[in-house]
Amino acid sequence: MVDVILGLQWGDEGKGKIVDYFAPRYDLIARFQGGPNAGHTLYVKDKKIVLHQIPSGIFHEKTVNLIGNGVVLDPVTLKRECESVAAFGVDYRKNLYIAQRAHLILPTHRALDKASEVSKGQEKIGSTLKGIGPYTAGAVLTFAYGQAEPIVDTNVRRVLRRVFCGRRTASDRHLWALSAALLPADDAYDFNQALMDFGATVCTARAPRCPSCPMRRFCAAYTSARSDTRDWART
Repeated sequence: MVDVILGLQWGDEGKGKIVDYFAPRYDLIARFQGGPNAGHTLYVKDKKIVLHQIPSGIFHEKTVNLIGNGVVLDPVTLKRECESVAAFGVDYRKNLYIAQRAHLILPTHRALDKASEVSKGQEKIGSTLKGIGPYTAGAVLTFAYGQAEPIVDTNVRRVLRRVFCGRRTASDRHLWALSAALLPADDAYDFNQALMDFGATVCTARAPRCPSCPMRRFCAAYTSARSDTRDWART
């Protein structure tokens, strides 16, 4: 059986506390959407902790906690949360998992978010400036409305950097420009989805499947270091 807890207003409904209360009765607690602007306040051993991305079941040892593929993940916030959880004596490595297709917020997204908010002047909407809006806008325009918008998530970023840049340093601005230049105007949906899937299944972070990769003959990283795959697989 699957139960879903949803908030139907602007937050502060107590979702985190409810999940924490019922967590021991479930095998898996999943965060399936949203970004780090949300905050679930819990009290563990009479001490307050606020979770922005980690599911509220993390304090229950026998419960698996999953950050799903609909979540917009900020690695800086996640690292800070993991350290906070560890301070309570919890080994999050045992029961915290992240979906390979979870989306990633880059510094570029934060910069765009801030620039957009500043440009509105008195009509600004009160953005949290976490970079969630710019990333989500690109994804929604592509997958919901079929527009040709580039998407640079964790997997796409890795593919573009390895194939086109190799060992050279590539800024976020360069990768976004590269993604936009490659994007076919009439097939953006399939292109973005294929690139994301390719990064998740073939051009993976730790064990890339180079021998079977169809792009190996012109991949900058593979060409320059095919004698030692481990050297560039970390990029």
